[in-house]
Amino acid sequence: MNWEYLEDTDQFINPDDLVYSFKNYSSQTDKYDFQRDFKIYEADKVQDTPELEQLAKTDSGNQKQIHYNPTWNCFKELLTQTLHSEEGSQIYAKRKIDVEPVFGSFRRAQSACQRQTSRLNRDSIHLHEHESHQISKASSI
Repeated sequence: MNWEYLEDTDQFINPDDLVYSFKNYSSQTDKYDFQRDFKIYEADKVQDTPELEQLAKTDSGNQKQIHYNPTWNCFKELLTQTLHSEEGSQIYAKRKIDVEPVFGSFRRAQSACQRQTSRLNRDSIHLHEHESHQISKASSI
């Protein structure tokens, strides 16, 4: 996240210099009955300029909020560290060898199958036209 965090005042400052202060804790349960805990930050009503005060409001006139999930961010940081480690880099490099060629081969096979189907459809159309022509010749006799 490219926002600045001020640990001593527990505030975030976005790139437009809009200040979000801690408001309260919130807990939500998702459709899988997993409970997620959030820290809610709300844009301060008093900002440095009137333009920022207007920017701090939603279209409906409420103060903008951000929901910060410390647990989620902890896991994201752990994953980033793992991927940038020596072992993680080697494992990620294998992905280019193992996984992606499989999908490329699949796409090539799928394209060949579509071309074959298209050719079969054209052949059956020509055959159908030939049969129609034969029937019309037979009925005119």
